Amino acid sequence: MLKFYPVVSAHLKCDKLLSDIENLQASGLVTHEIDLADVILVIWGDWWMLKSIKKFFKFKKPFLGINCGTLGFLLNNISSFDSLRSLTWRDFDVVEENLLKVSSDQKQDCVAVNDVIIWGSILDFGEFKIKGEKEQIEFLGTGTVISTPIGSTAYWLNLGWPVMPLKANIWWIAGIASKPFELKIIDPQKLNISWSSKYNFMVGVDWRQCRFDKIKSLDIAPSEERFKLLFLKDQNFEVKRLKYASKKLHKC
Repeated sequence: MLKFYPVVSAHLKCDKLLSDIENLQASGLVTHEIDLADVILVIWGDWWMLKSIKKFFKFKKPFLGINCGTLGFLLNNISSFDSLRSLTWRDFDVVEENLLKVSSDQKQDCVAVNDVIIWGSILDFGEFKIKGEKEQIEFLGTGTVISTPIGSTAYWLNLGWPVMPLKANIWWIAGIASKPFELKIIDPQKLNISWSSKYNFMVGVDWRQCRFDKIKSLDIAPSEERFKLLFLKDQNFEVKRLKYASKKLHKC
């Protein structure tokens, strides 16, 4: 029997859900000691899953998301928490990805799952310089995005760019309202991104999970740290993300 460590958002108001967790704990299925757990059980929505990955990835436990929000793209849909009682490792597909290390010139740092977004004023172009171990890119634009494969169905897709297959060991870089540069596939590598403009630029990691203001440069590097997401086999994540991408692109 798998043991689950529950991570429930304080914003989620659901007495039935909380009582279900208490019942599962009484049966030995749920523990509030993370070292005793096999799986971290994340309950709410995608934003909460991203936040939980950043907080708990160092424990080297896989994450199982249960959707109690809206889209629930990174999570599973279940009809009852009682179904957790019968789950074994054979019931899951596993998605394993690397994190990105992000640090600013103000000595701030965090990790990224999906993407790093740098943006400024629509009234002014910034001059961007991206220097890597293998890349040298310069362009004018209102911003830039660096996306991982798993993040290519997030903000990246909203820009109209293509979805990357999972397990592809690549990053995408794109300019926002940029010239002459549009986008490029690169190998994961250490990058330094600097920019200059009349206006301040902001940096969002996984949209607004981590935000840097009034900085002039950023370092991004692949991390050796990895995280695992669990998906029930009848809710195949690769199929779900391709269907989601198709709908989004169709609407565009």
